[in-house]
Amino acid sequence: MGSEKHSGGFGCSSCLLWFVLLFGLIGGYAVYLVAATGLVDVPKISAWAFHEPKPDHEVAPSTSFDTWFSNYLVGSVSTNAASRTSVTIPEDVLTGLIRQGAGVSMSPSVDLSKSQIAAVGEDLEIFLPFKETAMVWRVRPKLEEGLLVLETEALRVGGSPVPRVFARTFLDRAARLALSNVQDEVAAYANLSGVRVTPEGLVLEGELELKTGL
Repeated sequence: MGSEKHSGGFGCSSCLLWFVLLFGLIGGYAVYLVAATGLVDVPKISAWAFHEPKPDHEVAPSTSFDTWFSNYLVGSVSTNAASRTSVTIPEDVLTGLIRQGAGVSMSPSVDLSKSQIAAVGEDLEIFLPFKETAMVWRVRPKLEEGLLVLETEALRVGGSPVPRVFARTFLDRAARLALSNVQDEVAAYANLSGVRVTPEGLVLEGELELKTGL
C-alpha cells in the first residue's frame, strides 16, 4: 500500500515538473520573439536575438506617381494607344508614392522618408523603418471585383516573423489604403482585368478609356 502511494506521488511530481518546464520554454520563446523585433530591449537577449532587417534591394524614389501617371496618359494620347493596355509602375515610382506620406507619418516612430517598395518575385516588398528596427512586409497584388488589393504573404518585425493570419487581420486594410491613390487614378481611366509583379515593377492590365482634354 505504501509503495502505491509513493508511486502516485512521484507521478504527480513528474507531471508538475514537465508543466513547469513547458511553461518555461513557452515563456522563454515569447521573450526571444519580443527581443528579436527590436521594439523592446531585453537585457542579454536582444543582442543575441535581434538582427537588423534590410530590404531585398535598395530603391531610390524618382518622380511622384501623379506626375508619372499624367505623363503616361499624355504619351498614350499622342501615340494613339490601343484601348487594351498594359502599364508597368516602376519600383522607384511606387517608392515615391509611399514616401509622399513622410510629412504625415502614421506614427512618430515610423520613418517614411526611408521607406521603399521593391518588386521581389511575385510580391511587392514594403520596407518600413522604425527608430530602432524595421518592418519587412511582403504583399501580393490581386484583383477583387475589378479593384486592386494587396494581400499579406509574410511579415517580419526586426528578426521576428509574425503569423500570417494575424498580419492579414491587421494589415490588409492598411495595404488597401496605401494604394488608394493608385486605385483612384487608374480607375478613372481604365477597367482593370489583370495585375502581376515583374522585376520592373507592378504591372496593371486592362481596357484604357482615355478622356478628352488630356
